[in-house]
Amino acid sequence: MSKPVDNPADPFKKALAEATRAMAGEGELTVAYSVDPPGVSAGTMRLPQVTRRMTRNEVLLARGTADAYALRLRFHDDATHRRYAPDGEVAAALFEAMETARCESVGARAMPGTAGNIDARLGDEARRLGYAEITDPEKAPLAQAAGYLVRQLATGRPLPPGAQNVLDLWRGVLESQAGETLGGLDAVLEDQQGFARFARRVIADLGYGDQLGEDPDSETAEEDEQDDGGEETEEPESAGADDDSTDQEAGSEQAPADSRAAAVAAMLPYVERHLAAGGRLNQITRHMLGLFAGRPGARAWRRALSEGASAPGAGPELVLQALADRGGDLPIGRQGALATAQHLDDVQTEAC
Repeated sequence: MSKPVDNPADPFKKALAEATRAMAGEGELTVAYSVDPPGVSAGTMRLPQVTRRMTRNEVLLARGTADAYALRLRFHDDATHRRYAPDGEVAAALFEAMETARCESVGARAMPGTAGNIDARLGDEARRLGYAEITDPEKAPLAQAAGYLVRQLATGRPLPPGAQNVLDLWRGVLESQAGETLGGLDAVLEDQQGFARFARRVIADLGYGDQLGEDPDSETAEEDEQDDGGEETEEPESAGADDDSTDQEAGSEQAPADSRAAAVAAMLPYVERHLAAGGRLNQITRHMLGLFAGRPGARAWRRALSEGASAPGAGPELVLQALADRGGDLPIGRQGALATAQHLDDVQTEAC
């Protein structure tokens, strides 16, 4: 005779744990149920508690949370995510929300039964956070809206009411600014690296390109070049920084940095015209953040542009200052650079 089950929820919990391990492809995963916030860390998945009563909401929330975490474990690579994750707070939140939506959408396509469970989790979250009552877009989370739109475009499923409200509040902005990029979602949905590049383009479209940090693809290319051409690797930033003879040397080591500085110089007239036409500096500099990737002073260059280019009145002189901050001058020399900055200031003043 089989032993009576003390807690009627135990068979359900055991079955859900086994299904979750299988879905995640993690046979050694520990699945626990707790009143503490759900999460995954160090090989343990913590799911919402299921009481003896096993209410419908408890069961759906536990299933939806388990499916969401399992799909992330199965379709997500942490190293790829870290490589492409933006530096800035808003951009990072957008990137994270879109990647979560990608994993869950890929799962919903491959295993349709997960879609309804995850809908239940989304609905519970929206109710807890009062999303249905929000009327001001500024109080609705943009990152969540972007994730909801990715999910809806990928699966064609309706969202729970509160989630739909948040998406509706931001849909006009998302579609008007990033609609063209979003049209390419299907081609990259199952490729995390391709999707990461796609998500970064969406973030730039939405005006947060200055929070992206270095282009990881450019950085990799630069590092590969240095590895292949050993002698082209520059000395550490601190080595010989005050040695005047270093600036006088002519050789292959100096050429790569000079060519990048020359690229900066070549951009200045374009910057001038863009600003005179009413554009903003960060619309250009967001594409220049990775210019010195893998080179001494790259962080100072990136920080100067990221923090200053979106400020009102930011102009070409900021680009020149960023170049000076990384320890380099334009090929025309320091005096010429300062003269160029003054000339551009004069031109802008006359244009006003």
